[in-house]
Amino acid sequence: MRCLGLAGLANCLMPRPGSKRGYVPGALLQTFMLKLHEGGRCLDDAREMHCEQPLMKLLRLKRIPGARTLGNALLRVGHSQPAQQAFWNLTNGCCRRASSALYRAYDE
Repeated sequence: MRCLGLAGLANCLMPRPGSKRGYVPGALLQTFMLKLHEGGRCLDDAREMHCEQPLMKLLRLKRIPGARTLGNALLRVGHSQPAQQAFWNLTNGCCRRASSALYRAYDE
């Protein structure tokens, strides 16, 4: 995720939270991606990820969004047409970056 710059891409394309205290879109995306990678089945699995200090240290994360924050983010995206379009653009950008990285690795 870091090599592809997915967090930065999410920060550019996705709408910012309404408050100044909220998580940036890249932090939310990173948490969702980590949950998928670890086989998470529900939003509450984020609590278990936070307790895994070696993983947090390896990924250079100090804190991650909680289950309620993740759920609210999903609701915001689900009810907002601009957010859905931004998510679609983010998905396309991620696929383009991943495919170009694979192409470069194969070409070498």
